[in-house]
Amino acid sequence: MSTNLSAGTYLTHTGSYRLWGRVYATSGTAVVEFSPAVVEAQLSRVPLVVLTADRPAELRDRGAPQTIDQAHLYGRAAKWFTELPLLDGAEATIAHWRWVAGRAVAVAAAGPVQVNVPFREPLLPDGPLVGEGDVPARPRPFAEVVAGRRTLDDGALRELGARCASSQRGLIIAGPDDDPALPAALALLAG
Repeated sequence: MSTNLSAGTYLTHTGSYRLWGRVYATSGTAVVEFSPAVVEAQLSRVPLVVLTADRPAELRDRGAPQTIDQAHLYGRAAKWFTELPLLDGAEATIAHWRWVAGRAVAVAAAGPVQVNVPFREPLLPDGPLVGEGDVPARPRPFAEVVAGRRTLDDGALRELGARCASSQRGLIIAGPDDDPALPAALALLAG
């Protein structure tokens, strides 16, 4: 999705909270238009990678057209922010770009990330682009992210169960989720 569409409607058009999305924009105020989608993705844990094209550091704050400070533009709504170096064609730079891409996808599995990509001229890289045929085969992903367990340990689960059992009345609040087993599990829990 680009800025010619409303990023605020992004989640509505995915139809599922488990579909991946990516949005991109040139530098300037266009990247601000993605804020509603980024916040919604964060609240709903929708995988989203936001690529924001930007000027390189030496052209910022110097009167260059269409620039705003894009570092951490989405604040705490983005699970991760990073800025890439200029693509100069060096092997180390290309390896770093690949690593960042891998990490961005891994981290974005649970919500939005922002990758700020600098270009000297809008959307023109400084170095050669690497085609698919030039990329050597890799036996593993470029980046691995290890996430913690999303369940309580047995002791904490027993303590929570005891606290719930000692209450006369309770309230269950569940946000949007596309797991078809969730409604039945919540109904069983509610008793």
